[in-house]
Amino acid sequence: MPSRHSCSSSFSKSLSSPITGIDNALGSLSRAPAEAEMIGMQEVLFIALGLVCTIVSWIKLRPAYSVWMTGNWLMFVSVSFVLSVPRYTLTMFPIFILFAMLAARRVWFAVITIWSILYLSFFTSIFAWGRWAFDLSKVQCPRSKANLT
Repeated sequence: MPSRHSCSSSFSKSLSSPITGIDNALGSLSRAPAEAEMIGMQEVLFIALGLVCTIVSWIKLRPAYSVWMTGNWLMFVSVSFVLSVPRYTLTMFPIFILFAMLAARRVWFAVITIWSILYLSFFTSIFAWGRWAFDLSKVQCPRSKANLT
């Protein structure tokens, strides 16, 4: 009988230190290449993007936006198994304000636009091939003491 902490059977998450969640995301980089890209690299990239934008928001934006960013970022990395960070990052709407401020310079406007178009193309093509970006049937949570109970 699987325990309530069994991530591979129900993807339930338990609260944990942000370091634990980030460490498990970094550990996912050593998976098979396709899984390492989706479950490892994309998660780590968006964790880093969220952290950098949260820090910059404390310098450039209103405190209320910064509190929102900090709270959201901590919520989705303070779990035992980090999953779907790119989707959760969309809830950090001040990122779009920061991107708009950055895009005032033509070079950054081009970088943000090209990056967005490449990601849209990449994920759309994966979907069109009949595979979704995160095939949850193949995802296995890292073994931890919580999973063994």
